[in-house]
Amino acid sequence: MAALAFVVWLLATLAWWAFAFVPLPSAPPPWLEAARHVCFGPMPRGWPEPAGWIMLVGAPLTSLGTLLALWGRQLAASLASLARRRA
Repeated sequence: MAALAFVVWLLATLAWWAFAFVPLPSAPPPWLEAARHVCFGPMPRGWPEPAGWIMLVGAPLTSLGTLLALWGRQLAASLASLARRRA
């Protein structure tokens, strides 16, 4: 269960960063522009505002901290087991 939660966290983090940085089409849907503006602030040069960076870094780290607090030992054991199988 811990390894699955870690994979879900990793995929969600990658999707969050992709949502912030993948270039928009020339005529993006209004809801997409509005969502990016709300989440990351105005991005005239393609970079988030400081509050957007806090969301991009802080939200995943908070989720990872919660994951480690709940399943730290199980997660370490799962990842170690996976690393041994791959080697």
